[in-house]
Parts: sequence; C-alpha cells; structure tokens
Amino acid sequence: MPIIPLLFSAYLSAFQTFALSGVATALTFIGIGVIKARVTHKPTPRPVVETLFIGGCAALLAFVAGVVLKGFVGI
Repeated sequence: MPIIPLLFSAYLSAFQTFALSGVATALTFIGIGVIKARVTHKPTPRPVVETLFIGGCAALLAFVAGVVLKGFVGI
C-alpha cells in the first residue's frame, strides 16, 4: 500500500509523493491495528495506537538508516 503513491510520482513533486506515502503507511498500520483488535477481542483504540506507534518507529528507523547509508555511499 505505501508504494502506491510512487505510481503517481510523475505527476507529483518528490515531497508530495513522500507525504502521500507516509499517509498511506499510517493508514495501513491503522488497518492492521483494527484487525489486531478484532482478532484479540480487545477494545479498538489500544491495538491501533500500539501498531501505529511501533510501525511508525520502524519506518522512522528505516528512513534514518537510509539517510546514514546515503552519507556513506555518497549518492
């Protein structure tokens, strides 16, 4: 889901594509949290917030790793 905005990158700026991909990622994590709440029979808000937080941290860590590696490679 988060890579779908890349299909429209010819029509969007790099910032718009990145922002749209971030929103798509957040919506995906929210959807996973809702499914998690239904499977575990827990009230919806907690699993959604947990999944969004953990997924967001993982996405941020991946972004930072990419920036650091870009510095080493020099691209």
